[in-house]
Amino acid sequence: MVEIPLDLSSHCIHTEIKRLYNRTLSECLGNPDIDDFAEERLELLKHALELFDFPALRAKYRELAGGTDSAVALLTDDAGRIIIKMDGTVIEPTCS
Repeated sequence: MVEIPLDLSSHCIHTEIKRLYNRTLSECLGNPDIDDFAEERLELLKHALELFDFPALRAKYRELAGGTDSAVALLTDDAGRIIIKMDGTVIEPTCS
């Protein structure tokens, strides 16, 4: 199971996931000896970017629109589904 903390204090969930995806991709491309965790994170972030309906998520959960200090994380559950955890509550994201 992969869990990626998201910092939504200054921007929305979509921007944060794009930012983390680009950073992780750069790390992977710049390092021939990438670890499995980096590859798993990259795949999780990529799938979230491809599948999530970000406008619907931001509309339904104000905290995901940014400007919050809520504890938010992107992760996979035991069944391999991508979920969001916000202050301990599990959110099954709306997909486009």
